[in-house]
Amino acid sequence: MHGRTRNQFYTGDADWAAIARVKDAVGVPVFTNGDITSVADARQALALSGGDGVLVGRAAVGRPWLLGEIAAALNDRAWVGPEADERCDAAREQLASSLDCYGPRKGLLNFRKHLAAYLTAEDVARETVSALCRIDAPADLDAAIRTVWPRHDMERAA
Repeated sequence: MHGRTRNQFYTGDADWAAIARVKDAVGVPVFTNGDITSVADARQALALSGGDGVLVGRAAVGRPWLLGEIAAALNDRAWVGPEADERCDAAREQLASSLDCYGPRKGLLNFRKHLAAYLTAEDVARETVSALCRIDAPADLDAAIRTVWPRHDMERAA
């Protein structure tokens, strides 16, 4: 159940405590959704809602490994996030999948918003993100992705 009303759309805060009233009223599993962007949010959402689990939406765009991080934490397992090369590979794989699914033009356009989210999560400069998201040739974009990730990761480590 989403902790935000339909009229709120994407504004306001999810009311995880309201989900508890639904959980108490029904005899089926209830999953808590809305504004879960971190392990801390997931823990708090479960504590307030009494939910049987959590669902993560927009927060996973650009950070698909967030789901594994939350699952590991909620199950008291250690978590080691993906290295820069693995994050780069994930983005490139998503580009290829988008091209396969939607075709060259629509696939590229669809992927750009995801690329922007990946790079924003990496704290890549806005100008770099903007430049990458204007590349019109899939092969050129793939090549650009391969160059920006390692370079950025090395700059951050310095």
